[in-house]
Order: sequence, then C-alpha cells, then structure tokens
Amino acid sequence: MVLEHVVDTDEAELNHYEHAIECLTEAEKRHETLNIMLTERDYSDVVRQSASIVDLSLRSLLQFAGVDPVGRDDLMPLVEDSVGRLPQLGRQDVRRMRDIYRRMAVKRKKVQKIKIRLEGEEVEPVRTRRRGPRFSREDALRAIRWSGFMVETAQRIIKDFDE
Repeated sequence: MVLEHVVDTDEAELNHYEHAIECLTEAEKRHETLNIMLTERDYSDVVRQSASIVDLSLRSLLQFAGVDPVGRDDLMPLVEDSVGRLPQLGRQDVRRMRDIYRRMAVKRKKVQKIKIRLEGEEVEPVRTRRRGPRFSREDALRAIRWSGFMVETAQRIIKDFDE
C-alpha cells in the first residue's frame, strides 16, 4: 500500500504566511532591545543583534514569497530571485537591502573571526577584561539604522498585505 501526502495549496500558503509573521514579529521584538544595549555601550551586541534582525527580516520576506529559507545562510540571492513574488518590493529597496546585507555580512564575519580564534584558546575561568571585537558607537548606530530599514521594509510588504 502506497500512501501519498497531499498538501492543500491554501494550507501551504497560510503556513508560509504564518511563518513570515513569526519571523517579522521576532525581528521587531529584537529591534526594540537595541537601544537598551546601545545605552549600556554594548556595541558588539548591538551589531550582532542587528545582523540577526537583518536575517530574520529577510527570512520573513522569503516565507511571505513562499520560499523556505531553512538551512540557507546566504539569503539575499534568494530574495533577489523572489522579487517577482514580492511586487511591492521596488528596485531601490532591493539595492539598499543588498548593500545592507553585504555590509552586515562583513560585520558578522568580523565577529565570527574573533569568536573562532577564541574557541581554540584555553580560557581562564575568571576574566577581568572582556575580549571580543571592538565596534564603535557609530558602528552600532549604523547597524540599528540598517536593521530598522530591513524591519520596516518587511512590515510594509507583509503587514500591508494583511490589512
């Protein structure tokens, strides 16, 4: 006996939409915490969290377009391939998103490079000095603006659809 799994198209679309809303909501929540980290002068965490927000925003757009980004690290090419499914996304939006994604990827690499280097070292149980990448306040403010643009773009496309 052969069992076939048939997925209702409407059900699959709803599922993608629900996932898009979940990713967007998570990005919005994380974006709200950035000013607290900025106030505490935790610039590295602001940049790291902003990179995460950029990824979540892109994932929400991909889910909304019906593309499953699970297991994919490089999301921007997927978004560019899905522009036909996101007619509200203008060329200027895509250009700016690509630029932000590229710049945030550079920031992520800087953080990961330090992280990987530290993983190979023996770490003393107590550290009096914090080690890690050094980002300036300007880097953090720029990352907040960039991640804000990504969240606002996803909100405009996904939430306007909902209304």
